[in-house]
Amino acid sequence: MDASHPKAKAHIAAVNEVLEEIGAAGRPSVLVFNKCDRLDARELARLRESSRNAVLISAATGAGIPDLLTRLGTEAARGEIAVTALVPYTSGELVQLLHERGRIISEEYTPTGTLITARVPASVAARVAALQPPPGEPPGDEA
Repeated sequence: MDASHPKAKAHIAAVNEVLEEIGAAGRPSVLVFNKCDRLDARELARLRESSRNAVLISAATGAGIPDLLTRLGTEAARGEIAVTALVPYTSGELVQLLHERGRIISEEYTPTGTLITARVPASVAARVAALQPPPGEPPGDEA
């Protein structure tokens, strides 16, 4: 949202209405106010008070960008599950899925498949749950 626009609240309402229309109203979101460099101290304080969960930035000056990146990382990680899977080489599509939908923490090629540790959405974790290496057994050393 353009924080300096006189109708910023109306714009927020319009965006929320569109999100409702497309069935995305309940999905996680981050409200970001840009152009905060154009606000005086009083307006900035009022915006912070009225929109406590919003992130205030200025693309022109770079102010608030680190906060935005941190917030996006936090929001993206919500609902992720850490998984370790030993994916057989014949199931390369699962390796691709983990790369596309997850955040890879480590990846190792073993004699029996690709050993991957990643943070993924629950739906992806369910798809690879059966591929977890047995506890106490070094992954990929099955004979």
